[in-house]
Amino acid sequence: MYTIYTDGAYSKLRNSGGAAFLILNEDEKIVLKSAKGYSNSTNQRMEMLACINALSCVTEPSDINIVTDSMYIVGTYTMNWRRKCNNDLWSKFDEVKEKHNVTFTHVKGHKGDKYNTVVDGMAVEASHIN
Repeated sequence: MYTIYTDGAYSKLRNSGGAAFLILNEDEKIVLKSAKGYSNSTNQRMEMLACINALSCVTEPSDINIVTDSMYIVGTYTMNWRRKCNNDLWSKFDEVKEKHNVTFTHVKGHKGDKYNTVVDGMAVEASHIN
């Protein structure tokens, strides 16, 4: 079982974003964390890429709980929200999610959740790279 915290950030001023994640094992030890910057994107795409990048790193089929402050992600997978845009990333998301048993947990952003705060900072910092 893994718990994956994800977050995306976007700066309209710089037209760049960052996608970040960290993966915790069952003992709540960080086994991997990563952040990457992207140009010409959107906040929603950054949120999606954070999840895609994280799931791509888990090579063996696993039980995974994705913890995110993105209702865009949670609503799409748990409340059947319509996919009106970003279909290229939704296809990729579905592909990397397919081999795992994935659940989603929504946390409120900027409300003191330890690991949400960590990945938020990582995503913001990555958005400054481009």
